[in-house]
Amino acid sequence: MSIPEHLSNSYKRTIQIIDGFIKWLSFCVIVTGKNSKFKDNHLLYLLSDDYLESISIVPHLIEQGIHRPVIRESRFILEMSIKMALIQQAEYKLPIDKKINDFKNELKSPNISIMRKVDLFLLSEGLKDYFFEETGRTFGYSSKYVHLSPDQISKRASLIQAGRSIANESEFDLNEINDFLERILSCSIVFMMHSVPSYIAGDWLVERDGSTIDWYFVGSRFIADIDKYFDYKCERQEKINGIIDKRTKMIKF
Repeated sequence: MSIPEHLSNSYKRTIQIIDGFIKWLSFCVIVTGKNSKFKDNHLLYLLSDDYLESISIVPHLIEQGIHRPVIRESRFILEMSIKMALIQQAEYKLPIDKKINDFKNELKSPNISIMRKVDLFLLSEGLKDYFFEETGRTFGYSSKYVHLSPDQISKRASLIQAGRSIANESEFDLNEINDFLERILSCSIVFMMHSVPSYIAGDWLVERDGSTIDWYFVGSRFIADIDKYFDYKCERQEKINGIIDKRTKMIKF
């Protein structure tokens, strides 16, 4: 199915968002996987396929004008990321089967208040509460689409009345889902970065010459803040002012 011309630019942004997440996921799995115990004790070894299944379907759904399953899949990605960070931080070396047993209550619970138990040491202290609030907002919004609700039905009614049914979405509709995706996936990436050794995030964000990676998600204020954490790296010292200036200008959401 081809994208209508009036949606082409917005769909290109969709692809940038999804590709950006997949590239980070791939790097995270490959580099973390160099540890000989990765297959034995890191939940990412098993969950990487779940991440890939959920994120890979997004552009195909959006191409067909189908948005609500996208919201549900992104909620699942965020929930996975929160729980993985919590469990890996609590018992990093514990074998996976023991993790599943010892943390079965946390894994089964739909309540994400456990996110506040995650040590977000890569984030500046002044940004942590705002990050938790943003995570709660995006998760709360996506939760409206998990079960049938009055809000969900009312919104569908207004879309149909406006002639914006499936495959007849407007540019506004696609931009709205893109805005949501970049926010919720940014939150997911922050939790993922806290589920693996900190050097993983540093190796991803900091290029060999010290510059910040050219990546969609450095437009997130949270991920830009994590990039700032690595300003101590020696390869950044000679150009630190330029790096800070460029990073500030890149923040968009």
